[in-house]
Amino acid sequence: MSPDEYLTTVGTIQNGFVQTFLDSHMRFSRYDTLTAGDVEVLEADYLTLGAYSDQVENLNPPEEYADQYELFSLAISELYAASEIAHRVTDDPPSATQADFKEYDVHVETATASLRQSNQILGQSYATTEGVSRVSLI
Repeated sequence: MSPDEYLTTVGTIQNGFVQTFLDSHMRFSRYDTLTAGDVEVLEADYLTLGAYSDQVENLNPPEEYADQYELFSLAISELYAASEIAHRVTDDPPSATQADFKEYDVHVETATASLRQSNQILGQSYATTEGVSRVSLI
């Protein structure tokens, strides 16, 4: 993969992943008022994020982007882990605990920092999760 192809691929994946994640995050942040339709969308988003995550795992970055790839891969893994929590908790609301919501926020914060650093290394301004609100059970 050439450096230009890599940059284009990362941008496409990151922008799509973040857009899908933000849709899920917006719904999850309204946890106490979720509808059955919202839960269905959260499940569909989770599956979409899984497909993006697979694309990241299959990337073969040019050598000069090895460090950036590690940050990018970490960010995608962290956001996917957060989306798994959202999917699990909304699929079985009685199982939800405040610890789930705190863990979700930690994943998002780690991903946000990694996406910011990845963008800096690439000199790009691909979508990030900068500024998303924290979520809470109460």
